[in-house]
Amino acid sequence: MKKMIITLFVLAILFTPLLSNSTLAQGIFKGVKVCMNLASVRGDSVENTNTYHKLGLAIGGYLTFKINEKFAVQPEFLYSMKGHKFEEGVPGIYMKVITSTNYIEIPILGLYSIQDDAKLFAGPSFGFYLNGEVEVEMSVESSFFFFDTTFTEDIKSDDVYTPDFGLIFGGSLTEGKITVELRYYLGLKNVFKEKNGEPPDIKNTVIQLMVGYSF
Repeated sequence: MKKMIITLFVLAILFTPLLSNSTLAQGIFKGVKVCMNLASVRGDSVENTNTYHKLGLAIGGYLTFKINEKFAVQPEFLYSMKGHKFEEGVPGIYMKVITSTNYIEIPILGLYSIQDDAKLFAGPSFGFYLNGEVEVEMSVESSFFFFDTTFTEDIKSDDVYTPDFGLIFGGSLTEGKITVELRYYLGLKNVFKEKNGEPPDIKNTVIQLMVGYSF
């Protein structure tokens, strides 16, 4: 939580001069965004496992550079929570693993206006790893005993490939200064390193419902 607060404070410092600069060109727009993340993973290493989505959030700011009436380029700077859930159970044994990974996300999107209030967008996104953890819940039950435990372990930066890289696709609707977006992040790079042998084939995916406010 402390690192998250520090990150948000840094975001505010970085974007305050941009958001308050009245000399910006007429074709440049700015604003902030907050998002609900529905994060999971894909890849051969999780293809046949009971993997589920994990709720998180993303928050940050953006600039939109208008090229013409139809096209624009929009870089963003976001704090984004990713991860996934895994559950496995057989008679007498149950285990749940919640993996949380937090990134500074920098998407660079190309926007196409279908009409004034509706846009499609796509582009690459780079994610710089900040911190994360794995939380494990496990229970064993038999006729003779019951065992239940929960523990957490930090995910060190040495265990993660950074920057993460993927593509974003989506669309948005705008009403006044409010924009609502639905987007999908498709990770193209393995998340975790393997110290011995090949790295596991696990890549981030995120479904995002985002609300933006323009200044």
